Amino acid sequence: MESSAIREYARQLDAWAGSANAKMLRAAELESKRSAVGAKLSKLLRDYAVELDKWAASANAKMKAAAQAQDKALAAGSKQSQLIREYAESLNAWALAAHVKMKKAAGR
Repeated sequence: MESSAIREYARQLDAWAGSANAKMLRAAELESKRSAVGAKLSKLLRDYAVELDKWAASANAKMKAAAQAQDKALAAGSKQSQLIREYAESLNAWALAAHVKMKKAAGR
């Protein structure tokens, strides 16, 4: 090989090596950015999962409290209904007794 051909070949190899080096540096830079974005995304997803867990726990607690309040209201309503029933029976008995007394008084 002639020395000019060797120099040209060396120059082409040097250019190719420089291009390959630049491409490798760019790939490493992109990988680094991808890793950074991936890490940020992972952190965001973890934070989101934590917030969802908090929200779910809060919603669950609120639903339990609402169910307990409803149970208490039903129990109170049941007790109130029982009291109203007893009062109505008492009024009915009193009215019946008054009716009987009025009949007796009218029959005298």
